Amino acid sequence: MQVNAIHSTKNAMDDIEVFYNTNRSWLRSSNPGSVRGLYSFFGNFVPERIAYNVGWIEYSNGWNYISGSDANIAFSETAAHEIGHEILSAYGGDKYSYSHKGSSSILTQKTKTSANGGVTYPSQGGIDLMKYYNGRRPYNFYSRVFASEQDVKSLIWLASVRFDG
Repeated sequence: MQVNAIHSTKNAMDDIEVFYNTNRSWLRSSNPGSVRGLYSFFGNFVPERIAYNVGWIEYSNGWNYISGSDANIAFSETAAHEIGHEILSAYGGDKYSYSHKGSSSILTQKTKTSANGGVTYPSQGGIDLMKYYNGRRPYNFYSRVFASEQDVKSLIWLASVRFDG
């Protein structure tokens, strides 16, 4: 199979900066994306960035050391999630993306309670990359997190991928 990449700024994803963050307070990643409507207009006051948190990082409960290998795994998941917002917005709209598929409030980005439509981490099986969950992350989170079938199909559809042969 041959892949031909085409550099384009038309119908393309908005840029997003990568920040190397070490020996400071934890840095949150965010991707409000391009301004396409009301939600994204207000969302664009949030910085577009993916943070690579490594070394001594200060959290609300104190300092913790993040090794390079742990930082790599966390960064991969975070980058996939933040870039995933572009896919959700493109096929489901800004509200769908900003609400993490309905699992968080749009304005505060807080996880919804189960009573209000939020979800709890499943005890087994896959964990949807794009949802926010209630509860503590399972110890095996990174081996269970995945892009949902719907999101992958939507990415392929959005990309107008052609399979020749």
